[in-house]
Amino acid sequence: MPDIYHRIWIRKPVEEVFLAISTLSGLRGWWNAQAHGDPTPGGQLIFPFKETSFYMRVRESHPPDRVRWLCEGGPDEWVGTTLHFQVSQDPDGESVLAFAHRGWWEETPLFGHCSLKWAQFLVSAKHLLETGKGEPYPEDAEV
Repeated sequence: MPDIYHRIWIRKPVEEVFLAISTLSGLRGWWNAQAHGDPTPGGQLIFPFKETSFYMRVRESHPPDRVRWLCEGGPDEWVGTTLHFQVSQDPDGESVLAFAHRGWWEETPLFGHCSLKWAQFLVSAKHLLETGKGEPYPEDAEV
């Protein structure tokens, strides 16, 4: 099974990066401005997009370094995949956000598209944390 994997360095403490990946306000700031739901373990998060909505079950949220979701709804290729966020600190003091979207059945055009979009949204998370302004899926987008 192919997996999507990205890492990005962020000049903020691990604890601040964790808040960006584990809270509604954080997720709204870099991934989807209309995110809603329950970000605690066992809760469900919903991310509406124009074409579809993604439903994620929070499987793990362990401060200050990891979050894991199970996709329960969305495009067929996403359902059953897992999304992993791991935050660590490098020797120079920067946080490293490692992201993996695991369990894809095969490399399809959607797989390639999602890999690119995840890279863009992780850069959005970096911008949110370092400058205060991310580039999430628009709040005013038609869903």
